[in-house]
Amino acid sequence: MKIKTATFVFSQDINDATVGNFIANLVSWAQSNEKAPLQIILNSGGGGVLAAIALYEFIGVLQANGHNVTIAVMGRAGSAAAVVLQAADHRVIYPNSDLLIHAVFPISQSSGTVGTQVKAEVDRSESLTNRTFTILAARSCGKLTVESIDSKTGDRSKDWWVSAREALDFGMVDEVAGSRSSCDSEESAGDQAVDESGDNS
Repeated sequence: MKIKTATFVFSQDINDATVGNFIANLVSWAQSNEKAPLQIILNSGGGGVLAAIALYEFIGVLQANGHNVTIAVMGRAGSAAAVVLQAADHRVIYPNSDLLIHAVFPISQSSGTVGTQVKAEVDRSESLTNRTFTILAARSCGKLTVESIDSKTGDRSKDWWVSAREALDFGMVDEVAGSRSSCDSEESAGDQAVDESGDNS
């Protein structure tokens, strides 16, 4: 008998509180549903990159414990949310949805911090940007590099809005509502297509 796929919805800003609550729900579910597949409906403008990385890493823990994870973007996956998307075994975006890619901004840009503290913030932001751009490039089947993302974001000075079709072309997703990436097998895409009738949690 086929195991039913559970569905979770994340439609909030990404911060320590929202990610902490979401991970707690996933932990509770996983303890009672060993190796069961799940899908996450994602609609978020983004938020804190460290909180996003925490969720990204936890999805990896679920996968290591036998759970197959699909993430489907409905609306937008902005900034840090686009990084979370890359954690999925299968990445889906709906046709009228978008991704937003940009560099990590130093806190000091809005805090009035000066001197050596500014340099430390800038260096930290550059490091986090390198990390997030590397995550995007690593999942792109060779269609993106850190350098090409730098170019698309104006050397990290502007936003890069990515349509659903462009997201597929650049390897940021595996499927756009029925069409599949060439680097995703027919069998895998069929098995992991979003189940519209899944449970809500």
